Amino acid sequence: MDERSATAYPLEDKAARDNRRLLRGAMAGRGFHNYPQEWRHYTCQPEPWPDRYFDMPVE
Repeated sequence: MDERSATAYPLEDKAARDNRRLLRGAMAGRGFHNYPQEWRHYTCQPEPWPDRYFDMPVE
């Protein structure tokens, strides 16, 4: 990842900026917190199952 991956990176593309803002608002509204260095990385707080590890195939 480089600096453009940061949530607050000043993108020139208005649609991309708007989409990042929309995602951040939707996720925050459901209790997810953004990792500022990666626009697409969120964590649910408080974590509903902090002691459980989910290991399942993704197809």
